[in-house]
Amino acid sequence: MKSNLFLPWLSKTSLKTNMLSSGIFWFINILTSFILIRIILSYVDLSAYGYWAAFLALTSYLTLSDLGLGPTITKYISDTRVDLNKKQVLVTFITLIELMGAVVLSLAFVGFYLLFYKPNYWLVFILILIGQFFVQMGMNFLAILNGLQKILLGNVLLIIKTLTYFSLTIVLVKNQALTGMATSFIISGLVFFLTSGLAVYLHFKPSLKQVKKIDKNFINKVLNFSKSMFYLKIAGQSRNQFDRIILSIVSSPELTAIVDLAKKMINPIRGIYTALISPVFPVFSQYYSQNDIQSLNRIFKKILIIASLILVTSFAGLAVLSHKLVVLWLGPGFVAILPATYILIVSEFLNLITFPINLKIIASGEHKLLVKFTLIIVNLQIISSLIALYYFNYIIMLLTFASIELIKVIIWLILFKHHLPALLT
Repeated sequence: MKSNLFLPWLSKTSLKTNMLSSGIFWFINILTSFILIRIILSYVDLSAYGYWAAFLALTSYLTLSDLGLGPTITKYISDTRVDLNKKQVLVTFITLIELMGAVVLSLAFVGFYLLFYKPNYWLVFILILIGQFFVQMGMNFLAILNGLQKILLGNVLLIIKTLTYFSLTIVLVKNQALTGMATSFIISGLVFFLTSGLAVYLHFKPSLKQVKKIDKNFINKVLNFSKSMFYLKIAGQSRNQFDRIILSIVSSPELTAIVDLAKKMINPIRGIYTALISPVFPVFSQYYSQNDIQSLNRIFKKILIIASLILVTSFAGLAVLSHKLVVLWLGPGFVAILPATYILIVSEFLNLITFPINLKIIASGEHKLLVKFTLIIVNLQIISSLIALYYFNYIIMLLTFASIELIKVIIWLILFKHHLPALLT
């Protein structure tokens, strides 16, 4: 009886419930992350932590294994014009592609490690890579649940993963250092992969036999959309991770650690913000599929107001309290991360301003210009930042990146201002 009551509750699709559960997950994720880093740095020196951060940044590129099919499947699962049989076939087909993509990328990362990193961290790297493999496949399953607007269920699974990693790391890091952390990462990733896979199976019951039933025209349409999403994902991943990878190769693991810790100061805001706003994507997609522009605009205006309030208050508060937070969190010896933190506050604020409108643009299908524009800007940011690092230092590198972020917002307003009038009507 309890099971019959519990499962329907997890399947709730209310936008408010989804947004609230996303906020709760990120609060738990941030709290456990901050506690863990304080504990980890008691047993692991800054150099070793820098390698850990670099390996996580590198292997996080496994998110590209979905070839952009994550947001694609969310869009088409939430599309009321697509019948259940097509959705079932789509789930099976995409799961196979994502699995093959993850295997190919994993092999590429092994080659990258052998080329650029020290052999004495080999075991830690392999364990992290396996853990990321499980995590990414689990996130691919969550994209399917998101399309069903069962985001509450997905967030419960993410919370289980987070708490599993948190508990195991506290126990294992004391004696096994990085190896213990990596072991915890694998176990929590495996738990996440199995539970999210089971949730998808119970909803869709995918089967290899369904691949034979593929509607080629429909799949071509899906893959055409996913290509654009893949480009956006490459840009987003490179924007967020390239600095730590580059610093660990051409500079020092200590600087990698400093930038990673500075980003850890910013990530709570970024995480909660995107977690609260992201659940509107399948809603936008649904309203576009139903041509219900009035409802879309009503939701859009509310989301823009919420997004603006979150951004302004959170980033302003962080700027004022950064010094006290660093001293309280890590101790006075870590104030060296503050210059990078202040620069990242500006950079991330500028980047996240356009996030909800970008979701609307993607849901509308008018995304090709956005993709081209984003790729150009990110490439410009990376190339300019590398030049700044080569001739100056990592602070100038971060300042260069932030300056181009400002230019990006100005050009963005010119190119996509026609998506904003709904705010004024």
